[in-house]
Amino acid sequence: MKCKVMQLADAAKIYTGVNVKGDAFGEGGCPWVMVEDLENAPVETSSRRLTSEGMRSARIAPPQTVFFSRTGTVGKVGIAAQEMAPSNNIIAVEFRTDLILPLYGMYCLAAMRKRFEAAAETSVYRSLRLEDFRRFPIPVPSLSWQKWAAQQLSRLQQSEDAQQQAIEHIRASAQAFFERRFAQAVEEAIHRQSGVYLENLAELRLSGALKKKKGGASVLFVATPQLKDWEVTLDTVPKAETEEAALHRCLLHKGDIVMNRINQEDRVGQCGLLTKEPSEQAVFAQNTLLIRADREQVHPAFLFAWIVSPFSKHYLRSNIKRSTSFQCSLNRQALQQLPVPAVPLDQQERFAEWFSQCLEYVRNGRQVLAVLEQQRQVWYDRILRLLQEDETVHEALPYREKGYWTSPSNEVYFYDACLECIQVPLWAMRGISISRLPEGVEFQFLDGPRSIGDAQYGELAHRRLQKEGQAVRQVWMVPVAYRPKEAEDSAAERIEREGLISEQQDLGYIRFSTLLPDSARQTVEAFLRQTEGAPNQAVYSRFDRLPDAAKNFLKQLSSFQQAVYEEFLLAIQPLTCHMVEQQLRLRMGKKQFSGRGLQDVAATVQLLENAGLLEFRQGRDLAYFSESGEDRQMILDHRGRPIGIRT
Repeated sequence: MKCKVMQLADAAKIYTGVNVKGDAFGEGGCPWVMVEDLENAPVETSSRRLTSEGMRSARIAPPQTVFFSRTGTVGKVGIAAQEMAPSNNIIAVEFRTDLILPLYGMYCLAAMRKRFEAAAETSVYRSLRLEDFRRFPIPVPSLSWQKWAAQQLSRLQQSEDAQQQAIEHIRASAQAFFERRFAQAVEEAIHRQSGVYLENLAELRLSGALKKKKGGASVLFVATPQLKDWEVTLDTVPKAETEEAALHRCLLHKGDIVMNRINQEDRVGQCGLLTKEPSEQAVFAQNTLLIRADREQVHPAFLFAWIVSPFSKHYLRSNIKRSTSFQCSLNRQALQQLPVPAVPLDQQERFAEWFSQCLEYVRNGRQVLAVLEQQRQVWYDRILRLLQEDETVHEALPYREKGYWTSPSNEVYFYDACLECIQVPLWAMRGISISRLPEGVEFQFLDGPRSIGDAQYGELAHRRLQKEGQAVRQVWMVPVAYRPKEAEDSAAERIEREGLISEQQDLGYIRFSTLLPDSARQTVEAFLRQTEGAPNQAVYSRFDRLPDAAKNFLKQLSSFQQAVYEEFLLAIQPLTCHMVEQQLRLRMGKKQFSGRGLQDVAATVQLLENAGLLEFRQGRDLAYFSESGEDRQMILDHRGRPIGIRT
């Protein structure tokens, strides 16, 4: 099949929506489309509309415009069913219909979602720049093939929507049946005329298990993402390590209810029911709590249906404790005083039998959804192969211009124009054979995060690989101080001739390479494990530049905070050009720090600033306490200029 690849900018008119004032909303105008309105389907309407006057200050997109979310949640798509106004968090794409059918174009963007996510910059939240979006390639096969592919994907989406609606219907029916079946007992419990309190019917445990980095017991870790006010599907629960001491206190069994205790207000009180005995050890997480029913007084399914009822939800959220950090929590006393309807145990058990049938229906529905999702991914992979075939046969764009590489497993890794290489997380090297790497571009397989106890903490040296036929060129990137004013400094001359110089011009990289024949048949992991170490060169470390006061303070931080600070040591030189949170994600892979997240990065930066290790001057300059600890000094480059932090 003939297929050409074009940049989005050449195949469509592309623009973003705009912000409008509050008085622009009302009636009489067109729908106002937000990110939450995009669901990989036609957008018929939205929760907000503009007035006729408000439309004048908005940007109006015609029908068949494809919408793409570029901020926060990157990559959600939809297609306008009528004239609509997109918000400023949405990119509008009006495809040239002589080249691309809009519905096919929407599914193309959905298929490339991982690529868009990888390209999005992480600052306070994830965001994709409009100019980066315009440069993305899109496959352009014949219009007949586009129509056929769009029809198949549309049918799959309709089937998914119908199945999801059926699942939601059965869940709503279960709640409605509970309220009708026990209407009198519920009414009496609400008005405290009868019934009992939760403390009389169940055991409450509020302190969940903490994750441990290593050396603990490996268990199923039931946390907030698994609590959907329905049963906990244990086959989707991730594993984590926790302390042995937590197993006795936090171990889960059949019939246990896990509740979200600390989170955002709309998530506090969300629950999950264990309907089966776990096949291996499972625990509830730190910010959740356990409710274990007294089986002689109450059936777990009956108690669960009551806890997720509208009254219980209202009761719990009326008793949460709010904090200034947008985190809310439930205390033991509020939970203990939750009234529970007084219903004979035999009636509860009959309800539980009927409720189990609802659970089974939803299980079957989710299996259907999983099959439909797999079928949709098959079509997405076909679309992505159109891109790969063009990349392989036609060599459409060099990596510096194209900006990314798609691995054989369909993961997307982006070319770093500042470091002149493609960065790949260390955990991904096991699945990549050197023979599958493209030629003519260097690959850096990132190291994991370090702690201050590591002798290499703060170092910038790293190794790269470049395939050359059946051989592999091993490239060591050795950082050295860049001081061109010193006549005797031969390193500066070499950096200028063949190396990389940081934008701040206080350091540079010198390449030391070795060509190793007949190495392309190995995996990257095997090659890196077998080859020799770095050349014997003087080591340049950002950490060495810090005063003793800063080093002593860093030793008191947690391992996560140390990892955040090391990323700052690396990121203050714009060669890396990456945000701290994004680099930590790449370096850690599937391993997780306890309490890891963007909020923790911000908190760590604030802590370092308060301690005098970081200070933002003129927007983004770095400063620290002097050796005496009495005054601040700015970190300066060789020209006496302040060093900025890109964040």
